[in-house]
Amino acid sequence: MVRKLLMLCLMAFLTAAFCGCEAVDLTWEEILGTKTKQNEFGHQPKYVISLHQIVDYPRAREIEKRITTFDGKEIFININQFFSSSDIVDAKLVPVEGKKHFYNILMKLKHGGRLKWITLTMNFKHERLALFVDGVFYAYYKPQRLISEDDSWVLLKIDFDEVTARGIQKNARKNYEFFHPSPSRLF
Repeated sequence: MVRKLLMLCLMAFLTAAFCGCEAVDLTWEEILGTKTKQNEFGHQPKYVISLHQIVDYPRAREIEKRITTFDGKEIFININQFFSSSDIVDAKLVPVEGKKHFYNILMKLKHGGRLKWITLTMNFKHERLALFVDGVFYAYYKPQRLISEDDSWVLLKIDFDEVTARGIQKNARKNYEFFHPSPSRLF
């Protein structure tokens, strides 16, 4: 009997020892669900932009999603994003002429993002895309091609309100670093 109790205690100790510190590192806030978790880099992506294809005749249920727009219309989009904030290295605001407190966004793209943009403008040159900010439909967008293949800056001609535009500008670099962490920060 004592031997079984000793073996049971030993098994419990070994189980706790091999679980690792993270398994027992819960606080009451996390257990009760009142604490929000930050990622290990201290930044949660905000004002994340994504461009999605609008599907006129939905057929593939797994990759298409019904979205209600601000004007009450329902559209279907391809859930695979064709361009996102992970491709934007930096952003600048360009005031919209004749509209106070509205801005277009001048985006600096990484090399892969520039190639995606070129492909996007060729494949969807006669179609509208759906632009999302933080997963919420924001506007329709018709892609405009780059002036030069070597140009890394693209103007996103959508009239963003001041709060959204400044949020995109402020978080562009942080979001890029979040989506492309430096290997030295991982260890």
